[in-house]
Amino acid sequence: MSPTAADLAAMEAADETVPCVPVVPAYCTSGFLAFFQHVWLAILHFLGLGPSDPANWSVRRPGNRVLGQSCRGLFAIIWNNRVAPSARVLISPFHHHSFMRMMRKTGQELVVMKADGATLHKPEKYGPNDFTTVVLTHMLGRDYECEWLMEWRKENPNLLVIEDRVQGGLLSQATPGLADVQLYSLGQDKIPNAMGGGYAIVPEDMELYNMMVNEVEKMPFESSWERLSFVLKKIPTICIYNSRLGCYLLTKFASLMNWDRNELTDSYRKKNPGFMHGGYMIRPSPALIQSIDTIAKDEEWEAMQVKCTRKYRQFLAHIPEHLQDAIKVCKSDVSCCYFFIRLPDLDRSRTLMAKRGVITISNQTYLAADPDYADDIENMSTLPTFLVLDDEEIKYMADCMVECWTRYGGDKVKLTA
Repeated sequence: MSPTAADLAAMEAADETVPCVPVVPAYCTSGFLAFFQHVWLAILHFLGLGPSDPANWSVRRPGNRVLGQSCRGLFAIIWNNRVAPSARVLISPFHHHSFMRMMRKTGQELVVMKADGATLHKPEKYGPNDFTTVVLTHMLGRDYECEWLMEWRKENPNLLVIEDRVQGGLLSQATPGLADVQLYSLGQDKIPNAMGGGYAIVPEDMELYNMMVNEVEKMPFESSWERLSFVLKKIPTICIYNSRLGCYLLTKFASLMNWDRNELTDSYRKKNPGFMHGGYMIRPSPALIQSIDTIAKDEEWEAMQVKCTRKYRQFLAHIPEHLQDAIKVCKSDVSCCYFFIRLPDLDRSRTLMAKRGVITISNQTYLAADPDYADDIENMSTLPTFLVLDDEEIKYMADCMVECWTRYGGDKVKLTA
């Protein structure tokens, strides 16, 4: 039987605050060594000691890659130059909030696909010639299954398909022939990571590729000081995100000051985002371009993606079967660089988790393109990064999740097997 309101009030009054597990939900995936290499490159360019003349820093790269200041900037170039305001556009159910706002702002008719977990369903009332563009945002460490879209592309060769694979499946497993352009972010908590920037892969459409290159290279450079100040401001962040000692000292100080753990977390995250909220329609600076050129090969980043999923499934193995579908977001048992879960009552659950020493952040990534799908990401949150948690800590995360759902989830799940 679910706890009554009086029972819950008594439980909450009796809850004691324990020391934090000194790991935060965000993580700088570059690691300390590569991070300070990016700082050093920015310093060299600021001092005028970086190689080459900035005018020669092309954004063209082998494999039909085009570099950008950000993933959203590259999307904006495609959206504003290739998608007419009168177009009808087919989109997947969830998108990064910046993409969603961009698509809603310019007047196109947006038709949202139906989805079941990782499967996208073909629209019943439309065919391939009813759309000019398709936008897919893959999520949760997996790519959508949509074989029917490959057939649509054969029937309508002019159909423009844009993929956001920032939080999609393994880097090497993009579906050949599915998209005209694939977008990737290189922000501080992404895989791969250059502490900024992004890139697009345009497999075959050279007209599209050349247009994107030309549009990026028309824009003014990010200045050497802008790049340097951006990475310098990240030094406190990486010392908190990637160092148990740094995180421990901050949470200890917060405890002494009687600061609320969730309010501190949300405030810091808001003031120190891992990406540029504005001003991103610029050409990447020579320092950023060099940083992108020096990051590890895709195989090494893919190994990190595999580790994320292994750790997430280890966490799920400690969750009772009758709670798994409630906890998993969109039925996903894989993960990218974030470890997303769903909570039964966001505010009360986060408060309980904070008292149990678990730092969480609420969903700051995805928006539902259709109200029918809002429930799928309702109360979506991120747990401390499993990449640096040991086996005992991962089990503790699972135990805290079970406690939240047992206490607050009675109206949403069957609480016993």
